Amino acid sequence: LRDTGATSEAETVYRTLTNDFVFTPEGKKALVELAKLQTEQQIYTEAIRNYRRVLLTDSDPNKRCNYMFMIGFIYDEYLDRPEMAEVNYKWVLKNTPDCELNDDAEFMMLHLGEQMSSVEELQAEVKRQGKKIEDAEADTTTLSVETGQKQK
Repeated sequence: LRDTGATSEAETVYRTLTNDFVFTPEGKKALVELAKLQTEQQIYTEAIRNYRRVLLTDSDPNKRCNYMFMIGFIYDEYLDRPEMAEVNYKWVLKNTPDCELNDDAEFMMLHLGEQMSSVEELQAEVKRQGKKIEDAEADTTTLSVETGQKQK
């Protein structure tokens, strides 16, 4: 439903799943999807609350990194709360050393409170600091604000 543009109907289904079946795989996935939808709709505190609910209900440690990163990202980029973003980014770095978002969390911590809207701006900033960008990955990888996942 969400992919077809029927976000209102999708939200209704997500809410039903999260209210009645939160501990099932479908309910956990619905919590994540609801948080993504709320981020898109600029309902940031609700999105954070649902990411936190996922952390409480999903025992998969590999996914915690993504949810904590997204919470930090929302605090940093949308709510202008760098102190809260820092807590979440530090958690990612400290507790999930093998997480694919560790480099992103470290980078975001270095730039807390700065509004950077594009990958090109981020790359230019890194170059100005004299740091090396891995060319193959820098040209083809972006961070999806919606999922917190790296995309090619």
